[in-house]
Amino acid sequence: MSTEGDIWAAGKDGYLYSYDLLSNKWYKAEGDFDLTNIVRVAVGYDGIPYVVTACGDMFYLSCDNKWVRLPGCGTDVAVGRNGEVFKIGCDERAGGFGIYRLFCKCGLKCCDRGCKRYRHKYNYVSDYKGDDRKCYWFRIDGSGVRLDVSPYGYPFIVNNTGNILGYDGTDWHDLHIGVQAHDIAISNEGAIFFTDKSNNIYRLLNKNDGTVLPMAGSGSAIAAGPLSQPIVIDEYNYVNTSSKMLHN
Repeated sequence: MSTEGDIWAAGKDGYLYSYDLLSNKWYKAEGDFDLTNIVRVAVGYDGIPYVVTACGDMFYLSCDNKWVRLPGCGTDVAVGRNGEVFKIGCDERAGGFGIYRLFCKCGLKCCDRGCKRYRHKYNYVSDYKGDDRKCYWFRIDGSGVRLDVSPYGYPFIVNNTGNILGYDGTDWHDLHIGVQAHDIAISNEGAIFFTDKSNNIYRLLNKNDGTVLPMAGSGSAIAAGPLSQPIVIDEYNYVNTSSKMLHN
């Protein structure tokens, strides 16, 4: 889910889809070739989706509707409100895999100024070409298996023992939630949601003492965007908000 409320999902068929709330329909993302085997997706405030495939390849869909490959390998990706892109890598470490931040020659957006999606189309064609799109990943301390990014641009991760840790730019801090987390999502307003290994859904109420609030429903994967509304994938692979099911 993007910070503007755009909802994206990796379909069971491995393709990328976006959801139109007005027509209540999913639309397949159209790039310059069919990219499939997508398993994870995150979307920036400008509507640019970043995806990870089953074999660890990483791409983003540029403003001119081209799949641009990012260097290296990943298992998860997240995008912050101000365009910060982080990934969980494929380099196994204690606690999971390495954590990296993306830097690009053309800036944090990795695409271009003024690029915005509207009703599944971009309203501006990128003037960034070739070398302007060169990017690299910078490793930061820590390791994990799932991540998201706070409104302040700092990553929060779930490690392979189910702990949630937040980064303050220097150190990681364990939130001591008392539950084994599986996936994590952070809204525009900084609300933290997570699922556990039994697909239960929680909201973290207090980062200082780890107080959590169990929520109705269940989900194996979770996202959040505007209005602090969680969106989950249920046991039947349907996408659900707190108030409705987003049908295929």
